[in-house]
Amino acid sequence: ICIMKKSSSDSAAAELVHAIVGGNAHDVRHVLIKHEGIVHAPFPGQDSFLHLAAGEGNAEIVALLIEFGAFVNQVSSPSLFSTPLCNAAREGHTETARVLLHSGAWVDGDDRTSHTPLMLASRDGHDAVVELLLNSGAEVNRLGYVQRFFALDFAGWHGTDKTKALLRSHGGRSVTDEFDWESQSGYPIISHVSNEAGPVYPISFERPVADRDIALRLAYIDIKEKPL
Repeated sequence: ICIMKKSSSDSAAAELVHAIVGGNAHDVRHVLIKHEGIVHAPFPGQDSFLHLAAGEGNAEIVALLIEFGAFVNQVSSPSLFSTPLCNAAREGHTETARVLLHSGAWVDGDDRTSHTPLMLASRDGHDAVVELLLNSGAEVNRLGYVQRFFALDFAGWHGTDKTKALLRSHGGRSVTDEFDWESQSGYPIISHVSNEAGPVYPISFERPVADRDIALRLAYIDIKEKPL
């Protein structure tokens, strides 16, 4: 465990931030060696040094920070729970995202991550990152925790036709997709929920329960005054 005085720690953190933003891998290594354990130190305005480096898109510096002990799946403030991979995906840094994934980054972020790397890359039309994430096993139809949409819906805002085609080729759906509900098992339940409570999403998840295949569906239900 490395313990430093606050003023010394703040100075070292500022030095490391300056080196990361400047893209100087040599200086980053120098600071990491000089101030053992600094990679874990908090600093104002950022979630972690690795978040910062991932957003800057310098794959060499990202690899250095991980080499010196940075946690590749560090989450940000409790409101969004973003990981460094989220930052790289949002900015379209393909090689940085690749380094993070090869270092064990969770392709969909933390379970609580509100906007997954795939959602962020899709939203801004970063097709190379989208393809990398999909090929790395990203969950194409994960529902957003803050904005209740799938990655394909995010792609509809600023993404490209290639983005949408990539998502579709991996089974991506949109909350606006037309769907023949009457042909679905459990249609009376689906119809009742849709008419009385809220829209049912055009996607299902099959799970075996007591030797029977059960289809689970998602719906946006307005109960009392809080959406569920």
